[in-house]
Order: sequence, then C-alpha cells, then structure tokens
Amino acid sequence: MLPVLEALHQGAEAEVFSLLVAYFFREWGHNTDHDRTVEFAHKSLAEYFLARRLVFAVQEIHEQRDQRKKPGSRTLSGISQTEALVHWAELCGPTLLTPNSDEFQRRELELRDHPSVDSWQQCLAGLVSASLAAEGMPMGQTRPSGQSFPELLRAARNAEAALLVALAACAPCFLGRLWQMRSWFGRFSPRWHVET
Repeated sequence: MLPVLEALHQGAEAEVFSLLVAYFFREWGHNTDHDRTVEFAHKSLAEYFLARRLVFAVQEIHEQRDQRKKPGSRTLSGISQTEALVHWAELCGPTLLTPNSDEFQRRELELRDHPSVDSWQQCLAGLVSASLAAEGMPMGQTRPSGQSFPELLRAARNAEAALLVALAACAPCFLGRLWQMRSWFGRFSPRWHVET
C-alpha cells in the first residue's frame, strides 16, 4: 500500500506544479531559433523578476569593473566600460521598461547594504558618462547583429533609459519616480521620446 500512496503523492505534486506553471506562465510563440517561448501571465510578476535581474546585472558589472581596476592584476580580467555598456544594451535594449519597473528595482536595492549600492551608483555614473562621451550606446557591438537602424536606435534608447533608471534607483537623494520626468528626457534627447 505504501507505493500506491507514494505514487499518489508524486502525482499530486506534479499536478500542483502544473497548476502553478499554468497560472504564472503562458506560451507566447517561438524565438528566432524556433524554440517555444513563454511569458508571464501577470505583468507585476514579470516586472519583479526583471528588477531582480537588473539589480543582479548591476552587481555583476560592478564586480567585473572592479576586477579590471584592481591594481597589480597581472592578467586582463574583468570588463571595460564599453564591454559593460554592450552587456547592458543586450540586456535592456530589446524592451522599454514599464513605469512600475523602477519602483521594483528601487525596492530591491533597498534590501541591499548601502555601501554596496553607493559603489554601484558610482559604477553606473561612470557608464552613463562613458555613454554620453561616446555619443550613445555601442550598439554596433551588440548581438544579434543584422538589426535595422531604427531598431538599433530604439534598443539604444531603451538601454540608456534603463541605465538612468538604475542610476536613479541607487541614488538615495533621488528616489522619486523617474518615469514622471519622461517629457524632460524627451527634450534632453530627441531619440528618447517615448511613444505612449
């Protein structure tokens, strides 16, 4: 009788898992490699996981940039500012952040220790400065190649906006909603004009 109960228990676990997957995800289509893709059924859950991924990316970029700057390093480890911007553009370029994403990101950063967030802010400020000095993101080095010029401009705008949102989320004196300033960003740079 014990194997029968165990089989029922395993079947119930599989059904619960299947129910959770059906509740949180739905099939969306196929990617460029013809693999099936899924999307989050609930937008706020997707925004939460996106915020966690962006905070992890900021931490990762900071650690890699620190390795590059480390004095006495015999090997060229870590990443350059350009490589960090390419990574950020590949991560954030495909889709414009939603207005709630910055709030989730700010809340996620509040859970981190302040000295780390302060150093991440300095790293992000350096990336913003490098992007401005280079007159934009290094979109020519991103993957996948073969995007049209308007697609690259849109992706650059998305990545630049996400970079500023991350920088603002790290800034303790600037925790207000960045998305309320969209019109200012539109005047700052015409390519940042966001269609609503």
